[in-house]
Amino acid sequence: MSAQGGEEIVCTNRPWPGSPVPEALAHTVMPVSPERLHAVITDYDHFSEFIPYVTRSRILRQEGETRLLHQHLHFPGPLADRYYTMASRAVSGPTENTFRVEWQLVAEGGETSPGEAGIVPAAFSGSWELTTAGNGATTEAVYAIHFDPGGTLPAWLVTFAMNRY
Repeated sequence: MSAQGGEEIVCTNRPWPGSPVPEALAHTVMPVSPERLHAVITDYDHFSEFIPYVTRSRILRQEGETRLLHQHLHFPGPLADRYYTMASRAVSGPTENTFRVEWQLVAEGGETSPGEAGIVPAAFSGSWELTTAGNGATTEAVYAIHFDPGGTLPAWLVTFAMNRY
């Protein structure tokens, strides 16, 4: 699979313990520095401008390297919207050339905003690992996501959609 600009993206799945939905992994090398990519993937207040299906994303509060976020996803067709609160944490890498961001659902703050309706996902966690490649102007990126949207969607359909995403 090719990314915009011709970069190759290698996608794989691996089983997720206790879930019929696997974890999806994407690996690529991007022509941007890890610092710049890290700034984009942690710009939560602007996710609705560039992340598919995100209609609302806001930081509720920050404690150290952990940010508590509320997000709302709007899907086409008969699929119900999803809303959730998650904790996202920047983690120091094993070297100074590595950035890691990981997130997971939290129960706190899971209430809807006024006029918001939908389903809270059964599971949502993931990470980005960014490592300097080449001369420092490129990044080896590994994206991992496990998303079980809840509701009555079959696992094969969720897996298909997650891999397309």
